Amino acid sequence: MIAAGSLSDRERINSVRGLACLLLVAFHSVTSATEAMGHGDRTLSLIAEQAFLSIRMPLFSMIAGCIYAMHPVAPGGYARFVRKKGWRILVPCIFTTIILILAKNMLGRRAPCDTDCMLGHLVLPYEHLWFLPAIFCVFVAAAALDVLFPQQRRRATLIALAATCLLFFSPLRQIQAYAIGNAFYLAPFFFGGAAIYLFRDEITPRMARGWPWLLAATIIVYAINFTLMARGMSSGRDSLAALALGLLACGGLLIFFPRIRLLARIGVYSFTIYLYHFVFLSLANRVGFDLFSVTAIGIVLGLAGPILVEVAMMRFAPALGFLIGQPRRRPRSEPSLALSGGG
Repeated sequence: MIAAGSLSDRERINSVRGLACLLLVAFHSVTSATEAMGHGDRTLSLIAEQAFLSIRMPLFSMIAGCIYAMHPVAPGGYARFVRKKGWRILVPCIFTTIILILAKNMLGRRAPCDTDCMLGHLVLPYEHLWFLPAIFCVFVAAAALDVLFPQQRRRATLIALAATCLLFFSPLRQIQAYAIGNAFYLAPFFFGGAAIYLFRDEITPRMARGWPWLLAATIIVYAINFTLMARGMSSGRDSLAALALGLLACGGLLIFFPRIRLLARIGVYSFTIYLYHFVFLSLANRVGFDLFSVTAIGIVLGLAGPILVEVAMMRFAPALGFLIGQPRRRPRSEPSLALSGGG
C-alpha cells in the first residue's frame, strides 16, 4: 500500500514545490527553444504546453493554500497580513516586470515597451507574472474568511471551495485587470489545498486505502482533458475536466508525493525561480545548437540561475531580499515566505 505523507513534513512539501518548478521551467524551456530555433514543427511545444497545463499552476496554488492553512492570519492581524503579502508578492512582481521589459528592450525587441506600456502592466500583469497578483487576491480573500469565521474555518473553507468551483465557470474569469479573472482560476485549487490540510485526519487515512481509485480517476480525467485540448474543444483552463484534473492530480501529489532531496532543495527557492527563470532561458537560447540542447540547457539554467541569484543576494545584499519576496535571512530549509501563509 502506498503511504500518505505528512502535510507538516516541510521537506516533503518542498519536494512538491520543486516538482512544480520543474514542470514550469521545462514547459517554458521547450516553448522558448522552439521559438528561438525557428523550428517549424511545433508538435513538441504543443505537447509540452498541453501535457501538464491543467496541473502546473494549480499545483502552485494548492501548495500555497495548504501552507496558508497551516499558518492562517492571526486574530486582529488582517491589515498586517495584507500589507506584508503585498510587500512580499506585489513589490517583487513590479520590480521583475521592469527588469524583464528593460532586458527585452535592450536585446532589440521589435516593439520596445515604453513608459506607458510599463505603466499598463501594473494593471495587466506581464507575461508569466500573472500568477502573483492573482494569488495575492486569493490570499486576501482567504484571510478575510478566517477573520470573519475564526471558529468555523473548516466549514468556511468547504463553502469557499464549493463556491469557487462554481465561479470557475463564471464570466468573472474574463476580468483581466489586476489578474482578477486568474484569481478565480486559482481559487478552487487554493481552497482545495487548505481543505486537504484542515481535514487531513479524515482525508489521509481514506486516501491511503483508496489511492488506486484516485489514480484511476486521475488518469481517466487526464485523458478526457487532453483529448478536449487536442481537438480544440477546451483551453485546458476552463472546462470541468480541467478543474477536476487539477483538484485530483494536485491533491494526490500533495498527499502522496515522496520526499526527494534534490526537488526539496529546488523547492526552497521556488519564488525566485518563478520570477527569474525566463532571464536564464534567454541565455540558453544563445548557447545551444539544436532544439534538444537548448531545451536541456534551458532547464538547467532556468532552475540553477535563480537559485544562485537568491543565494548571492541573501549573502551579500540581504537588504535587497524584498525584491525576491524574502526580506530577511532565512534557514536553507524554509521556502520564501511570499507564497506561504501567516503573512
